[in-house]
Amino acid sequence: MCNYQRKTERLKHLRKLISNKRFLYKTERSSAEPGSIV
Repeated sequence: MCNYQRKTERLKHLRKLISNKRFLYKTERSSAEPGSIV
């Protein structure tokens, strides 16, 4: 049970990191190309 919880926490953390990376990538793209909004 404890192991399972740890896995879910890890997955949540990874998802957060991925979403953060995507957000940063989008902001970088938008700042690089001010004319286009993604």
